[in-house]
Amino acid sequence: MRAFPAGPAQGIWAGKAQVLWEEVLETDPENWDAQRNIAFSYSQYPDFLNKTGAAITEYEKTLAIQEAAAEPRSRFASSYLDLAKLHLKNGDPNRSLSTLEKGTATHPDKTDLAEQLRVMSSSYKFKEPSEE
Repeated sequence: MRAFPAGPAQGIWAGKAQVLWEEVLETDPENWDAQRNIAFSYSQYPDFLNKTGAAITEYEKTLAIQEAAAEPRSRFASSYLDLAKLHLKNGDPNRSLSTLEKGTATHPDKTDLAEQLRVMSSSYKFKEPSEE
């Protein structure tokens, strides 16, 4: 695979790849690799392009595919960590924590998820759900 330095060329090729991944999803909506690649691509956009929300949406679709699988696969675990980081970036530590909790419940053997959950739990003061 060819690597491009950060900049316009990288963005052009990423855009072309995204079109192909979207075509894959049209014929195979449960294709985890294509969905994950779209999510990851959005997460790599520079902040000034405001793609964090799109990245979160695409990672949530990735998790839906994962969670519909008969059994969790080890390679799926990183999506929880990636989504948790995006929620933090978006200023939502509660959703980040929730994502990490779900990830550690699904993948209890993944120490990176458990460690990030421990760090989050000890670093943030979380709001309790308001009573109605």
